[in-house]
Amino acid sequence: RELRPDVVLADLGLPADDGSDVIDGAGVADVLLGALPGLAVVGLCEGGDEKLVASAMRAGARGCVDMGADGPELARAVVAAGRGQAILSGPVLATLHRGLREDGHEQPLTERERQVRGLMEQGLPDKAIADLLVLSIKTVEKHAGAVLRKTGARNRTELAARAGRR
Repeated sequence: RELRPDVVLADLGLPADDGSDVIDGAGVADVLLGALPGLAVVGLCEGGDEKLVASAMRAGARGCVDMGADGPELARAVVAAGRGQAILSGPVLATLHRGLREDGHEQPLTERERQVRGLMEQGLPDKAIADLLVLSIKTVEKHAGAVLRKTGARNRTELAARAGRR
């Protein structure tokens, strides 16, 4: 508070005061914005932590960059936040999209996409899916891409792993 910064670059996975748990992204942003309204918070986060990034952005963080970001990327993020712009590094943007979809904003699949998804989850290649559904391979590729995009899965392996958790 004494320094009155315009921008704070903060680790979004900070331990709680009592050391018992980790404050989530929203908690870090809330604490900082509660102490200094108008502050531009840029979070640092590990790649792949969808819910952390999504919660920080909902709480008012101006941006989020991956822990592996280099000096110039961090500088760009701080300067952009100071100017009132939002900034997300490439890996964090993809992570945010997945985090928002996992929070219940997943786009619904069409009937055909659900059929293709079921066969993809079984590990079948596009050619086998095309033969089973009497479709062209190009059509199956289109549906497979839509399934991955709408579910937020990065690849077929992640899609199959998610199916196992359902």
